[in-house]
Amino acid sequence: AFAEDTSTNRNLITNSAFNTIDVDVDPGLNIAKLEGYYRGMNALEVIRTGATGAAQIRFETKPVNHANRVSTGIMTEWKPATEADLLLLVTDFLDENFNRIDFKMCQVRPTNTMRLTTMDNLPVPEKAVYMLSHLEFANSNGELEFANPLMTLTKHQLPYRIDDLADQLTTDLPVINLVGDLSGMSKDNYKLLNFEYRNGSYHVEG
Repeated sequence: AFAEDTSTNRNLITNSAFNTIDVDVDPGLNIAKLEGYYRGMNALEVIRTGATGAAQIRFETKPVNHANRVSTGIMTEWKPATEADLLLLVTDFLDENFNRIDFKMCQVRPTNTMRLTTMDNLPVPEKAVYMLSHLEFANSNGELEFANPLMTLTKHQLPYRIDDLADQLTTDLPVINLVGDLSGMSKDNYKLLNFEYRNGSYHVEG
């Protein structure tokens, strides 16, 4: 049962930026805390090398409270050791004895910068009493940085970042966010930046 899983003390971290984190006891996992890693948010770095089988990073178990929809999200920077190495974001639905009765999952896309991965508008099974989300190394190795895992009893995981506050506004204006190093940039020396474009429910990044 999920609530009865045991872990070592080194794997339990609770602070203002994270819910409780419970990581499988796995000698291939190396964990470090990164202060102010992304836009002032603390992050955790998890490096898995030479390991086989699955390993989970689980977040706080929450009661369903009669909700019929749930959304989960997390900021991740995932660099797999090989193209075949997969990282999954999973939402688990548990019964009153904390046994899993259903789950939904999606693949976390490899990236060299922090990006948001969400699963929105997930139906909650009728018999679900608790739920939790977790990241899972699916028989895989690689380097992972992650920050601010959230689970909400709503159809969409918003607001999430400061840019997402625009979704609360009544204006129809889009929000464009550019992130990168502008030092030395001029009309003759261009720079490549990460961008996000939000306009209502439409979201593009690159």
